[in-house]
Amino acid sequence: MNGRNSHEGKKRRRDERSRKPADAFSAYAEAYRCGHCNARLQDGPQGWGVYHDPGCPVLAGTIDPGFAGRRAAAAASEATGIPVLHGSWQSAPASARSAPATPGPRGRQVAGRFREQAGHLTVCDHIPREGAINDHGPVYWLAWEPDRIMCLACWVAAEQRAKGTRQDATCDYCGRYIPDPGDDSPRMYAMQAQPGPNAFIQFGLCPDCYDADQADASSQGRR
Repeated sequence: MNGRNSHEGKKRRRDERSRKPADAFSAYAEAYRCGHCNARLQDGPQGWGVYHDPGCPVLAGTIDPGFAGRRAAAAASEATGIPVLHGSWQSAPASARSAPATPGPRGRQVAGRFREQAGHLTVCDHIPREGAINDHGPVYWLAWEPDRIMCLACWVAAEQRAKGTRQDATCDYCGRYIPDPGDDSPRMYAMQAQPGPNAFIQFGLCPDCYDADQADASSQGRR
């Protein structure tokens, strides 16, 4: 068991949450840090906004300007149990193309990891411990964070933290990282399976695995 899932880790996260504001906006403002200068979210001369120091690479546009905001929104979501969205985040990562098709054998194999580990998964602190998981939906399992089951707020947090990272463009079936092709072609296909009425499994397939997956699914359907 790693530190994240240890009793000490859980106690530390509970203590951190107890020290943070209960309302979502205050939690977001408290968590925002530029990471490259002393900027943070504040009510300044031009209203609410982030006021970066001169020379900050965010102002020069040389780094992702939304990373700090997504990180703060993720922290606020986890602290309050309320989904907090930063403006640069969308429901599907920018590097992914939504794939409404039914998963084929590769997709089902990835989704099968959830069933294999279901009895050993931790549950986020916002999901009641009483009753079955499906009684407290929606709940989410992400293939790239396979050790826990999340509520909606923690899923939003996990998705925002993943955007723009290497994992965001890494196939959950073959494990291959897909470099930016430099055009509009997808690096990853966002997939979903639903093992219960309120439970959702989410993962991504690279273009090669997605095409092979759908081809296999089509051939099996014709048999």
